[in-house]
This record gives sequence, C-alpha cells and structure tokens, in this order.
Amino acid sequence: MIKIIGTVVFAIILLIGGWIFFQWSIYIDDTVTDGSAYGFSIGSSKETVYKQAPVLLSGMAISTNIFFTQIIVTDEMASDLGAPLGSQLLLQTRFHPSGFNHFKTKDVWIIFLEGGFNNFISFKFCNETLCEIKRHKQNFDLP
Repeated sequence: MIKIIGTVVFAIILLIGGWIFFQWSIYIDDTVTDGSAYGFSIGSSKETVYKQAPVLLSGMAISTNIFFTQIIVTDEMASDLGAPLGSQLLLQTRFHPSGFNHFKTKDVWIIFLEGGFNNFISFKFCNETLCEIKRHKQNFDLP
C-alpha cells in the first residue's frame, strides 16, 4: 500500500514539475536591436512593417489574424464606446491599408496577439525606421 501511495505522489510531483518546466520553456521575453527577428528587419520603414505584419504575426498567434492594439479613449470616442475619457482599451486591427494612418504617427506600436496582455510584440521606430523589436509571451500569470 505504501508503494502505491509513493508511486501516486511521485507521479503527481512529476506531472506538476513537467507542467512548470513546459511553461518555463515556452516563455519568451526577447528584445532585438540589430539584424532581424520574427521575419521583421531592423531598419525597415513603418510602411514595410505595417504591410508585413498580418502575414508574419499570423504564425505567432494561436488564432490567426486576431490582433489588437491599445487605444486611449478620447472625448469624441467616449460616448460611442461607453468608456470613460482617458481609459485604455484593446481594439482589434486587421492591418487594412486605411489603418496605416493611425500607426504612422506613432513611434511605438504594441500588437497584442489574441487580445491578451501576456502575448504581444512591440515595434519601436527611430527616425521613421524600425530600431527595436520586443517579443513577450507567457501562458501563465506571474505572482
């Protein structure tokens, strides 16, 4: 009987340890400032990154083509969105050509994959060209 209990306890510990190791092994927190990463090249223009994004990001997301960007609610949007002025919301983007006007004025783009804060890629632009790519992915919440 003691052998059976010991075996069950060992199996449970092995299962939990394996799950923790798996979660740790798929954790990504990477910053690239030279060369290329995830199909994007440092030095690319904003327009090039915007056009490449839907195809390249589809491979990173579990659900393809579900990408979000964060917006800050303005006075004009507040009543339509039912959100208080200044609040931050995630808005789904499809990288339509007309949407580039929203992105081209910003020097940092953060694209959330699947609408969660634990899976995103950010692009930083210096002098209108890509100078930093940051990728973060975790399938668990840290305490």
